[in-house]
Amino acid sequence: MRNQVEELARKLEEKEAEMESMKSQVQYLLEKEKIQESKTFDMKRGQFNYMILKDKQNKLLYSTGLTTSQFDCLCECVEPFLYLIRYPDSKGGGFETKSRTLDAKTELMTFFRICRHSLHLEIMAWIVQTSVSTISRVFVASL
Repeated sequence: MRNQVEELARKLEEKEAEMESMKSQVQYLLEKEKIQESKTFDMKRGQFNYMILKDKQNKLLYSTGLTTSQFDCLCECVEPFLYLIRYPDSKGGGFETKSRTLDAKTELMTFFRICRHSLHLEIMAWIVQTSVSTISRVFVASL
């Protein structure tokens, strides 16, 4: 009987050591995941606009596939033609409407991000804190 108790105590110690090893592995993986999340995109909801991202070269490149200088060049090429953009089903008309939710550069970034990452329009609307219908109009008008 005493041998059985000693053997059970030894097995218990082995299992406890195994549990400690697994616990440290889980802790390591959680830390690694946290670091990875912060590297990919550490922005909060509503912080997706050009003014915030223009100084964060890596985040703009990740979001749009363009560097800041490439994106600015594209915006300068498109800007003279903004008055031609008509948003479908919009009560306000075209881009010249004064009550715009998003500025032109943020709209262009939104379009590129949807295309680059195949984002659902509801997710993009949540990121920029606007309605799905607004994002839908921006996306269709940008095509």
